[in-house]
Amino acid sequence: VAELSGEMYFHWQLELLPRLGRIWQAAIQRWPKLRLWHNGGESPYVRESLRRLGITSNQLVPACDHLQATTLLVPSFAAHFGRSSTANLQWLEQFWATPEQPGQNSVWLGREGAARRAVLEETQHRQTCCVGLPGHGSVSEQLHQVAASHRVISPHGAAMANLIAAHPGTEILELVNPAYQPVYFNDLIKHRQLRHRRLEAATTPLPLQELLYEGPLSFPIDLRPGASPAAEAL
Repeated sequence: VAELSGEMYFHWQLELLPRLGRIWQAAIQRWPKLRLWHNGGESPYVRESLRRLGITSNQLVPACDHLQATTLLVPSFAAHFGRSSTANLQWLEQFWATPEQPGQNSVWLGREGAARRAVLEETQHRQTCCVGLPGHGSVSEQLHQVAASHRVISPHGAAMANLIAAHPGTEILELVNPAYQPVYFNDLIKHRQLRHRRLEAATTPLPLQELLYEGPLSFPIDLRPGASPAAEAL
């Protein structure tokens, strides 16, 4: 089975993992000696997911530029790039299965150390509970924290893939830079029946846009007090 890169948490969790997981059990029953060629690095969340799928190190083919096989299975994508299909979301719900009931905590999905969309004044605002960045805490731990919360506050980023564990009715505050607010998580939010608000942080001044950043994808999420609707809400 050939898999694509899973180094980015969003695409791994919502697209690549279910794409692989939905075929693996049926495929391994038909071809018991089947192995996985995976070139997506060794991020902790990738290793954790593969272990949960039951794929051992002996079943992994090391990443390489050339591959020869008598049978090569390449699972098809179930949706367009950046869009989560209903079938993938349903599979993920069963795969990670987080049974907690919502509590009274608010959880902050932080972006500390992120190369893009750094959050200004993040330390000040994350004084409630906090889910670790993808790759720092286990996926299961992050999902359990989200499942046990009634409010999730998140700067726009890959950690919002953890909303697969949020209970229906959970309040989601998504913090964005006005110049970059894609709708990658809308399908997930609608599927989980979450109460979602997108709040704009302060606009990045034009000179800084051109001098410091490669484009809107990298603009910071500026939460300095009094400077934006997002800062006011927090």
